Amino acid sequence: MISIRKTANELERLEEFGQSALTCYSQAIGSIDRYAIEFNAEQVAHFRAQLQVLIQQLRGAGSTEQLKSVQASFDTELKEFQRRLRDHLERLRREVAGATAAVETFTSSFNQSGSDLEVGVKRQLQHLNKVAASDDIKEIRGGIQTATAKITADIEQMRSCNQVAIVQLKDEIRLLHQEIQGMQRSQRPPNEEQAPARQHLNSRMEELARRGKPFSVLLAVVKNLEGLLNCHSPKVLESGLNTFKMRLENKLPGTATVGRWNKDQFAAVLDIERTLAIATSRDVMQTLSKPIVEEADGTLHTLNFEVATGVVDFKTGADPREFQTKIAQLLGALAGRTE
Repeated sequence: MISIRKTANELERLEEFGQSALTCYSQAIGSIDRYAIEFNAEQVAHFRAQLQVLIQQLRGAGSTEQLKSVQASFDTELKEFQRRLRDHLERLRREVAGATAAVETFTSSFNQSGSDLEVGVKRQLQHLNKVAASDDIKEIRGGIQTATAKITADIEQMRSCNQVAIVQLKDEIRLLHQEIQGMQRSQRPPNEEQAPARQHLNSRMEELARRGKPFSVLLAVVKNLEGLLNCHSPKVLESGLNTFKMRLENKLPGTATVGRWNKDQFAAVLDIERTLAIATSRDVMQTLSKPIVEEADGTLHTLNFEVATGVVDFKTGADPREFQTKIAQLLGALAGRTE
């Protein structure tokens, strides 16, 4: 009996150890997700989405083969992420090096052309001094014309050389600005116009999470907003989006918190069951896809929004940061963003 009890205790200890190991491994992957280097918004979002898939596979693993498969996939994702980051940094280094070379070229060209002009002008001045000693009017006139033409040509040559260097320098600076702006967009918070609405939504989610209440977030994305901007004025579109938000609010049950998440994205925090939230999502998409008619300057404008909706549910005790990642992933999927 003692031997059987020892064996049972040892098996229980090993099982507990195995579960702890899986939990720690899952949390380690989650940490890589949270602290991934933000160098490109779409590529980092894709990387995080793949990590979330691996976490789910890890939690459902029931054999050593499945664990090995997760590890192999994890290793592949890390290598691919490292390769993309390395390529990004290498491209940035090349652009910085190009800008540096352009500055050096411009400086060298400016200095050289200035020196050449100075030498040329001094030479022509010496020639003019010699001509000035002559008593022949024709010789003086010819000398003055020759010197003037030569100095003018030297100035034009210097200007031309400097302009070429300036164009190259501007081009390199433009490329650097584009790269920096791209990195800033990857890490930039929502603009001031959108921030209050998103903060309000986040405050409601934090409140429900703090109270230990499960909830769902219904997301609605306008997929053709950029295309509509080519057909309608910003004023008409903004009015249509306000109507869009009102339709969303009127269609939702209970006390939903609704706001504009981004320029083409809307969110509603629902304290209802997940199954009801999913059913509501389908009804909302049908309602929001109906044409909206707006009047501007005495003219009627019909807006046909292409809408996609989805639901993310927050379970009691879940990590709010991971939940924000899920929201970002679903928004990307609804918008149809791919690598």
